[in-house]
Amino acid sequence: LEVLAEVYEKVPEDVKPAVENAMKASVKGHEKAVQILKVRDALGEVLEEISLPAQIPQEVRERIQTRVQQELEIEKALEGIDMSKSLRDICTPECKFKELMTFFLRLEKALRIILKSKTSSSTL
Repeated sequence: LEVLAEVYEKVPEDVKPAVENAMKASVKGHEKAVQILKVRDALGEVLEEISLPAQIPQEVRERIQTRVQQELEIEKALEGIDMSKSLRDICTPECKFKELMTFFLRLEKALRIILKSKTSSSTL
């Protein structure tokens, strides 16, 4: 993140969103790794939270953190849904009502998170 922060300071404005995406991917990857290590009870000395460097403007740091949290929430909401299947594949004669409802509830939750993020980002 330190290197990306240095790059962020030096690149033209039109390139900054790409660097922000790289920082977001780094933070998100760290958070996912921490989650896995916690489940395996192997966190050890790994920092649970990493902070974005102070030279990154506060607004940008907040935007990156918000996007990371939104993406993790969406992934959690969609957990257990086989995205390779079409709705027709899911709605087989053997399909149970409970399975179908679970699918739609998870999908609805993910869509609400996406819509909320779109609404809040358009007001920034």
